[in-house]
Amino acid sequence: MEGENAVADIGSGGGLPGIPLAIVNRGMKFILIERREKKVQFLLEVKEEIGLNNVVILLKNFEEVRELETETFVSRGVRLENGIISHAKKLAAKGRYIYFKGKSFDSKKYPFLRNYKTEERKEILIVYL
Repeated sequence: MEGENAVADIGSGGGLPGIPLAIVNRGMKFILIERREKKVQFLLEVKEEIGLNNVVILLKNFEEVRELETETFVSRGVRLENGIISHAKKLAAKGRYIYFKGKSFDSKKYPFLRNYKTEERKEILIVYL
């Protein structure tokens, strides 16, 4: 991710992976997108307490976002769905979606992934938009 201007964390929840990434990459902008107000309040408190000036927090459902300056999307704990990936592609036609997957992840259960170039590593799936 080095050299990129921003990373969007979809369904940031408690801040994973967005907050740790923002801590270790202070020169990059991180956009945390969360639809639940209670979790957004928590993220705002964490941002203030740690002094994360490189973090922007949006109280929105990801599919409601119409414009975003990023080519990289990350998520953990969000259900992998065609709608999320296709919406990311609308926002960044030549970007990538990095999905932190669990041990039981089976890409064969997601036939829509055949429409994209993908790369699997131990803990992550990279979908090229």
